[in-house]
Amino acid sequence: MVKQEVLHDKTLDEKITKRVYPSGLTVYAVRKPRFMKSYATLATRYGSVDQTVPRDGNGSGKAIALPDGVAHFLEHRIFESPEGD
Repeated sequence: MVKQEVLHDKTLDEKITKRVYPSGLTVYAVRKPRFMKSYATLATRYGSVDQTVPRDGNGSGKAIALPDGVAHFLEHRIFESPEGD
């Protein structure tokens, strides 16, 4: 079951829809009807500060700690192309 709530950003006066899926994936969506283009951003709680990942998709159970440098390595792999980084 997807949990959904609508948040309000007072600074920009925007409604933000927050959905949390059974896997633990949290998605925020902001509709901007006067804009001509659509954008998407993917962010994770993994990097130089957050170096553990759950063993399963819902975050329960023992987490796996990964060594220093893995997040930086993955960042380069994401943007790799035949022409180089």
